[in-house]
Order: sequence, then C-alpha cells, then structure tokens
Amino acid sequence: MRLLPLVLWAAVTALATRLLGWWSVPLVAALMVGLGALVAPRVAARLGRSTAGGAAAAAALAWAALIAWDATGPGFGAVRGILGRLFELPWPAVVAVTLALPAVLAWCAAAVAEGALALWHPAEGADPLAPPVALPASGDPAGDTLALDERRPATLS
Repeated sequence: MRLLPLVLWAAVTALATRLLGWWSVPLVAALMVGLGALVAPRVAARLGRSTAGGAAAAAALAWAALIAWDATGPGFGAVRGILGRLFELPWPAVVAVTLALPAVLAWCAAAVAEGALALWHPAEGADPLAPPVALPASGDPAGDTLALDERRPATLS
C-alpha cells in the first residue's frame, strides 16, 4: 500500500474510533476493501495483493496516533502506571499489545470482505457458469468426485 492511501485510511480509522469506538475499526477496514474494489478494481486485480495488510497497518497507525494524542493529557502518566502494573509488562509492551488489537481486527475484517467480494465478483475473464473443479475422491473405486467449489457442488457419478 502506498503512503498516501495508508495515511488517509489511518485518518478515517482514527476519526471513526474517536467518534464511534473500537468496533468501528473492522467496519472501516471492510469499507476500505469495498471502496477499493469499487473505485479501482483493475488496479487491485493487477496488483494481486491483499488489502488486509494495508488495513491492519492503517488501523495500527491510527491507534498509535490516538495514543500519542492522549499521551499529552494530564492523566496519562497515571493510566500508564496502572496498566503497566496490571499487566506486569513494561510500558512499550503494553503499547504494542494495544496496537495489535486494531491491527488484528482490521486484518480479519478486510480478509473476510475480500473473500466475500471474490465470491460475488469472480475474477475477470472467468466464466461464472463454468462447472466446478472436481477431484476424484481418494480411495473410492466408483470414481465419485469431491467438489472444490461449494457454491455449485459436483454431482456424484
């Protein structure tokens, strides 16, 4: 992911988190995938890369900015000390764990959104009516087939 889209999605994630709370992180990540597929589907197909990593990086960057912003407040030192004693970890480790939460939430939501888009929008040039790819079932002398595409199950011979 390029730097400008990363910073823009981080700003959207930070604003949504500030206004709506932590649960907005997966919503923004799914929105990021959906808008990316809507606005630039050919670019996304050419890159062939997952957007999930970019969503995770944007969410972690957003929360790092929120933590830095909150660190300027007067009560942050007390909270830092309480959390450090509660988790029995040094302060940098508490921050790392805190940044892992939005990264994992965003990555999971983006991966699910990418999978959903792949189901609803087959790859360019793919025949949506093509029969599913099937393999012979292992050890079955009758030659039954095992469907790899559950949307259109293969029939047994």
